Order: sequence, then C-alpha cells, then structure tokens
Amino acid sequence: MAEIQLIVESLNQHPFNLDLTLVSFSQKSPFELRVLLNDVLANISSSQPRDLREEPPEATTQRMLEFLRTLKYRPQMDGASFRQGLLLGSTEVIYPVLVWLLSQLPLLQKRAYLAKFLVDVELPEELMVDDETRDLHVQCKGLQEQFKEVHKTVELFRRTKKDPLVVKDQIAELEAEREQLNSKIDKLKAKLQNVPKVGMFLEVAGQLRKQQEEEIQLRESLKEQKAALESTKGRHVKVLSRLRDLRATSASGSSAALLQVLTEEVNLIRYAAKEKLPKEIEKKKMRLQSIQSVLKDPVSNELDISALQAELVAANGEVSAMLEERARERMTTGPGNAKGGAEKEVLYRQQAQMAAMVAKKKEAAFMKLESLAERKRALLREIDQRTAAMDQMKLRVPRGDGGVQYSQAESLREMMEMSDAMKKELDDLADEFGGLQRTLILLQQQEAELQTATSDTGLRQPLPATLESPTEGGFSLDGGMLTRGGVAEAEAGHVLRIGGEIRERRSSVKYQISELKNMRMKAQELEADHREKHRQFDEITVVATSQQDKLEEELMQLLEDCQREESRYHQLNCQTQIVDTTLRRVMEEEGTTEGGKQLSSLSDKYRARIGYQEEITKALREKQRKLKELEVPNQAQMVMLKDLRSLMNLKLQLYRGEVKPQMGRPALEIRELGGANRLIIASDG
Repeated sequence: MAEIQLIVESLNQHPFNLDLTLVSFSQKSPFELRVLLNDVLANISSSQPRDLREEPPEATTQRMLEFLRTLKYRPQMDGASFRQGLLLGSTEVIYPVLVWLLSQLPLLQKRAYLAKFLVDVELPEELMVDDETRDLHVQCKGLQEQFKEVHKTVELFRRTKKDPLVVKDQIAELEAEREQLNSKIDKLKAKLQNVPKVGMFLEVAGQLRKQQEEEIQLRESLKEQKAALESTKGRHVKVLSRLRDLRATSASGSSAALLQVLTEEVNLIRYAAKEKLPKEIEKKKMRLQSIQSVLKDPVSNELDISALQAELVAANGEVSAMLEERARERMTTGPGNAKGGAEKEVLYRQQAQMAAMVAKKKEAAFMKLESLAERKRALLREIDQRTAAMDQMKLRVPRGDGGVQYSQAESLREMMEMSDAMKKELDDLADEFGGLQRTLILLQQQEAELQTATSDTGLRQPLPATLESPTEGGFSLDGGMLTRGGVAEAEAGHVLRIGGEIRERRSSVKYQISELKNMRMKAQELEADHREKHRQFDEITVVATSQQDKLEEELMQLLEDCQREESRYHQLNCQTQIVDTTLRRVMEEEGTTEGGKQLSSLSDKYRARIGYQEEITKALREKQRKLKELEVPNQAQMVMLKDLRSLMNLKLQLYRGEVKPQMGRPALEIRELGGANRLIIASDG
C-alpha cells in the first residue's frame, strides 16, 4: 500500500501530472502498467520510444531490460522470472521498478545521459587483433576519460553558478558605472581640448600608473619576503636555542642532564605525534568525509527527508525502549542490587571523569608548555637582537692612536657594571624590606587576635608591677644582661588560671559537643537518604520521559491514522455519491417511456427518438419533392395572379375616377355586359 501511494503521488507531480487515484491506479491492466513504465523510462531518456503499439512485446521487454541494466537496477528475483513478469505486466515486478525509478528520477536522468557516452562497447576478441580496431578502441577510451573531466568541470560550474537576478543586477550596476565613466571621460576631453601638449601629459600619466602598479607589486613581494624572513628567523631562533641548550648541558659535564633534556623533548614530540596530531588529523578527516558525502549524495527530495525522519523516530523509539527496560531491571533487582549497581555506575562515571580530567589537564599542560617554549624563543630572539646591537655598538667605538678613547670605553663599561650591581643590591634590599614589612603586619595581626581572645574570656588582669615597670625591679638591662625577678612566678600563676578556665569551659560544652556529633550523624544519614531519593527520582524521571515520548509517538501515529481515515472517508463518500448517481441513472432508465411506450434503457429511448426523427425527415423530403414538381405551374400561376391584381387595381381606380383619359393612351371604361362588370380597353383604330 505504501509503495502504491508513493507511485501515485510521484505520477501526479511534475513532469507526469497524470491525476491518478489509488483506486484508478490499482485497477490498471497489465498493458496499461507496461505503458506507464515505458512513459517513465521515456521521461528519463529521450531515446526510449513512447508508443508501444508499433513495437512487439518481446522487443519492448528486451529494450526495457537493457535500459534498466544500464541504470544499474537490481531485481529482487532471478532473471527469468523478472523477464517473464515484465513481459506479462505483473504488479510484483512493475511496482518495485516504478518505486525505484520515481524515488531517484533526477539521478537516473543524469545516469542515463552519461550512459550514452560512458558505456563500454563490447567487441569480440577476434576483432581486437586488427590494429585499426584496437586503435579506435583506445581512442574511444581516451575520449571517454576526456568526457569525464569535461563533465566534472561543467558540474562544478553548475554548482557555483550565480543567481540570474543577481547577475542581472550586477550587469545593470556595471552599465550604470560605465555610463558614468563615459560621461566623466567626455567632460575631461571637453576640458582638455584647449590644453596644449595633451598627448604628452597623457603619456606621462600612463607611465605614472604603470609605476604605481609596479610599486604595488613590489610592496606585495616585499610583504611575502618579510613573512619568509620572519619564518626563517623563527626557525633560526629555534635551532639556536636548541644548540644553546645542548652546549649548556654538555658544558655542565652531566650526561644525565643531557639525557633528561632529550627525554623531555622526545616525550613532547611523542605526545604531539601520538595524541595531539592524530586527533587533529581525525577531526580533519571526519570533516572532509562529511563534506565529500554531502557533495557525492544526490539532491534529497521530500521522500528522502521523510524516510530519514522515519528512521530517526524509530531510533528514538528504540532508545526509549532500552531506557525503559534498564529502569525496569533496576526496579526489579531490588534496592540492594540497585544500590550496588548505582555505586558501580558512579564508580565508572568517576573513572571516566577522572580520565577526562587527566586528558584535559595533560592537554592544558602541553599547551602551556608550548606557550612557554614560544615565550622562551621570543626572549632568546630578543637577547640575540640585543647582543647583536651591543656588538655593533662595540664596533662603532672609535679607537685612537693614544688609546684615550679605548680607556673611556673601558671606564664606561666599568661604570655600567657598577650600576648594574648597585641596582641588583637595591632590588634585593627592597625585596627584603617587603618581606620584613609583611612579617611585621602578620605579627601585629596575631597580637590583635590574642588580645581579642583574652578580652573575650575575661581573664585579662593587670600585670604585676614587675611586668608593668620592668626597669624598676622586675627585669632590666644591666650591662647587656637580663635579670628576671618574679616574672616567671607571675606567668606560671597566670597560665594555671587560664588552664582552669579552659577545663571549666570544656566541661560546660561537653553536652553540646555530644549533641553536635549526633546531629552530624543524622545529617550524614539524611544526606545518604537524599542521594537515594534523588537517584530514584532520576530513574522515575527517565521512565516518565520515555513514557511521555512513547505516548507522543502514539499520539502522532493516531493523528496520522485519523488523517488517513478521514481522507479514506472522503474518498468513500465520493465513491458513494458516484454509485448513487449511477443507480439513479439506472432507475431513470428503467422508468423511461417514449410516446406511451415503456422503454427499458436509454439506448431504446434514443433509438425511438431517432426513428421518430427519421419519419419526420421522410415526410419533409416527400413534401420537398412535391414542391419541386409544382414549382413551374405555381410560378406561372403567380404571374397570372399578379396580372390579375394589376387589372383589378386599374379597374378600381377607374371606378373611383382616379384615372383620366390622356393623349396617346387607350381609352378605358367599365361596362355591364351579360350581367358581368367588365373593363373595356378601346384602341384608337
């Protein structure tokens, strides 16, 4: 049913426009199906004849088989059955062929066009012995390859062709610009007519334009040379840095250090070659494959899009079913197993996340290492540049015969070295000052915190006199020696008091500490319960989502069924109306009468009417014959009647006195003779 619907929809569209229905198409005879298949083939290639009445069925079947073989059609049955079904117009053979042809009509038209030029000509082996035949075969192959290249070029031009409307607008703009330029040129010519030596000025202007064009070209080449120079400098700096590292490691005299440096470089190169570059190459290949697949695939029509959408819906349904089954298995395995599975899943997820984090950190470290290496190369480049500049400055220092200028340069170098040493010492002192200042700030903060803590506990008491006035009797500096006095005893008593207070406070908060432990245990239990509930919620959400998707799919399917049934209802309604009309006509035919005679059908009615009209025609023909026979006597009688009418009119005029005698006209009079009123015309003789 689906393939019949697809065939009917395709045949109702351009270029066929057959206006078929499912019923009319399904009622077609085998010969009509063969004619329809031949029309489709003729639309694909103009070399296929459209009229089958002048061609034997076997020849038609052989021609269709050869053309389908050219189009690379593969039947789902053996060759003999396919040939027999094609000859008999079987629906099992014709329908799949029509579906295959109509679903990819543009591609098959292109394939049929190319087949005329690219199909190999099969030659017997005995003919290939001839040199001329072999040369022609090779020439044909070469022409086929040339045709392939030309066709590819044409297809490329067709893909890249512009919109005719855009080209038309561009042409209009260019024509307007040309008109403007022509008007400007005319104005300039009009202005330069009275200027002497115009030709020389124009020649100079042309040379200037050429020089400007050459200057632009030289600038472009200079940019290219600068870019090449920069790249060469970069490679040179890399080589110099590597050489410097190798020299430094060799100068240190440690082969282990050199081996470590080489090992690090090898690791970096191995990471770039085995992990980074393959990923980039794989991404590029995938991108290239996707572009090539898009370019190679034929143009997708609505049928292809609908098929892909159906496959997507089916895949989504399978995924939803799998998710449902998985959630059902989790719910049926019990909480213990579900918890173990959830723990395993969490473990696997954590391992995957750790692997992803490690890979990401590794990639970030490699990127950071590359940036640091680039920065190192830039710094080395700058060092080399400054070293070269210093060497040039040394070379520029003039040396006199007496060595005065050389001594000045040496003194200048010594002063610069002293300045650098003093700057370094100043920087060290500044760093040391900053560290001491930060240490002082930290100590002050700690002192303030201690004072705040002692004030909060309420244990601050006035220090003894020995502490408040240390120079009086507690301790003093005498000749650089420190004398303590009773400071130790006061501090010991103070420490004992603080310890007692701490023990009292600890005993008072012991209950709160035990309550805090209990609350922490409850919080952990609640957190575990929350995680379990959240996991159950996620599972229920997945199940509900899958059920919702399934219900939406069922709803869409029901809507499609409803639309299909509605269209079927309208179709059946139309068929019912047609049947009712036919039935009404039959009933009318049954009740038809003609001239009081009961007629059984419309044909009898029309025959009766034809007989009646024939009788009328016969009567009219008989009347026509009689009229032709009486035509001459009737015409003579008409002449006589006209004369009689003239005489009667004349007699009437005489009777009324309207006619008077005149000279040269016979005398007229009316007399009663023998009881009759007569007109007498008297002659002059």
